Amino acid sequence: MLDSLFLSFREGLEAALIIGIILATLSQLNRKHLAKVVGFGTIAGIIGSLILGWGLFTFAQSISHEAEEIMEAVMRIVAAGLIAYFILWLHRNQQVAGKIKGQTENRSSAATRSAFMEEMPRIETAASIVGTAIPKSIPF
Repeated sequence: MLDSLFLSFREGLEAALIIGIILATLSQLNRKHLAKVVGFGTIAGIIGSLILGWGLFTFAQSISHEAEEIMEAVMRIVAAGLIAYFILWLHRNQQVAGKIKGQTENRSSAATRSAFMEEMPRIETAASIVGTAIPKSIPF
């Protein structure tokens, strides 16, 4: 019983961490309006997990001991399959993250260069005004 409690707590903590990362990323991308969607998805996931857990628990109590062991084995195989799929998907799509990051950096640096070039005449004017206002005895 205590093992299940610690396992559930750890999994809940991991889910909260992932949700926090998603919300932080949305905030950085100036897409805070999507936080509601993340909230709805979180609530739907919790409700779905509770319903599925209750259904599987009720079903497991109604079957024989041998069938229960078979069901546990099947659930372990499905869980291992999902983890293997996730690892393979990450391996196949690792270049996607780099590509997105590179595009973001290129676009942001291009935007920065463009903004800098637009502001350059104002910067030069301000520098010439400040340069004439500074006494020559101060070495700059």
